[in-house]
Amino acid sequence: MKRIDILMIVLLLGVVTWMSYTHEGYDEVNDIDQWYQLNDGEREGWYIRVGDSIYGSSVDEIHCCVKYTDPLKIDAKSLKVLKDCDYVKDKNHVYYPISIVCEDWSKPDSEGCSDIDYFKEYLIEGADPKSFKYLGNDYGIDRHFMYRRGKRIPWDDRIIQYAKKGEWPAVIR
Repeated sequence: MKRIDILMIVLLLGVVTWMSYTHEGYDEVNDIDQWYQLNDGEREGWYIRVGDSIYGSSVDEIHCCVKYTDPLKIDAKSLKVLKDCDYVKDKNHVYYPISIVCEDWSKPDSEGCSDIDYFKEYLIEGADPKSFKYLGNDYGIDRHFMYRRGKRIPWDDRIIQYAKKGEWPAVIR
């Protein structure tokens, strides 16, 4: 019985240590801009707020998004966006348009709506919204991981250096 208790304590200490660990380089950079909340009827890039719902589409007409797509499972009240950035976050998660569906069609009763595109996959698994920073050039970081276009990638200190300088070489773009 004591062996199991000691093992649990060691495991718990390991988890607590990892949770408090911040990757080297994280504190060296800041978000490239200020996060802000969308008001009802506002859009930033792919994201549109309609009441307490968020839609993900590049369709210009808001009524088309509401009529032909489903709202995203995002907390609209805590959603924060950045200007010209595809990453967004709410109090629970970080999101990015990882997989997009484009339906080319037009119907007689479609009220001018055609060629609807919308998110199929958008949740970034495991990303921490409280510590998430957008570095630019589709790169983001949280305290533990680095992301590119919504996918976790190996931490690369060169990306931190490019973000600090605000200069992205052509091969990284």
